[in-house]
Amino acid sequence: MLASVNGQIVDESTAGVALFDHGLTVGDGVFETIAVRRGVVLAASRHLDRLVRSAEGMLLPPPDLTALRRAVAETV
Repeated sequence: MLASVNGQIVDESTAGVALFDHGLTVGDGVFETIAVRRGVVLAASRHLDRLVRSAEGMLLPPPDLTALRRAVAETV
């Protein structure tokens, strides 16, 4: 099968993502917002736990919580 990727026709094996990936075709995904007040992250563990449960519920791979915690700390 062929796909158009960035304006070029390529074989599906080189498209970078499976052409029938559910997240690609219908936009499956999860997100979580974490509030920060005066430089303090509020309820990060509860938010990240909910993110994991949401991903599991959609049969998506679990997020890398170590990387996410690092990103939150760097952002704050």
